[in-house]
Amino acid sequence: MSVSKYEELLKDDWIHYFDEDIELGRLRFDKDGKLKELNRLTKDISWLTTNMIDSPTERMCNVYLDYFSRKLGFIHSHCHECWKVVLKPKTVVQLFKLLELQREMNVPSKCGTEQRPFVKAYYGGYWYTRSLDEGKIMYRKIRELADKHFGKDTEVLLKRACTEFEIQYGPSDKWELLPHQKEWETKFNEVYTRDLKAPYDSPDYLEAYIKRNWIHFAANQKIPDMTYLELTGGKPLATHPEYVTYHHKPLIKIAR
Repeated sequence: MSVSKYEELLKDDWIHYFDEDIELGRLRFDKDGKLKELNRLTKDISWLTTNMIDSPTERMCNVYLDYFSRKLGFIHSHCHECWKVVLKPKTVVQLFKLLELQREMNVPSKCGTEQRPFVKAYYGGYWYTRSLDEGKIMYRKIRELADKHFGKDTEVLLKRACTEFEIQYGPSDKWELLPHQKEWETKFNEVYTRDLKAPYDSPDYLEAYIKRNWIHFAANQKIPDMTYLELTGGKPLATHPEYVTYHHKPLIKIAR
């Protein structure tokens, strides 16, 4: 069956993939004819990053997820070679400690509160590597770090790319590159650009806001992480009522 003129135009029309972001002002038409993403700070994040400036491809994660997976329907080739070490702190106090440790290591990483409903953890720390071998080396380092600072029962794992991909496309050991995707990735690079020279790390005032949100997140869970009181000087940020209980009281004979 021959390709219609309309289908040919649809193949070359990238505006409909970006239309929402153009309308919201996230993208603009740049002087070189490309659509340029405005690298702006936002308060709607729960993560603090370390040394991502040295790993510009990891700063494209939202692009690979939003445009390629959700709109084009495949996993970008970059993501096939993304291996993450994940550490799951048990308390918000450990999360603060984890941020210190990541900054001491000074390698591409991030940590924060887990807002995604399909992640079975309150908090997470991530380290980014570009091969399975690099991932295994980093895993051993983080396992030792976890044992020393957070306890041997702390969960540490090595995974491939984003969890969202496994939900949509199945187990990561079964992923394969599609025959047409390199062509699409090349076309995307011809249309899209991003200011990777812009500041990436959060300024002090935004970091303070994010850290305060970490503490409020701990306090307001259905089962609160009460270690947050160590960070507030014992001052509660949410209501945690103490009930009067009766199950332990002796039976009393009640007169009619």
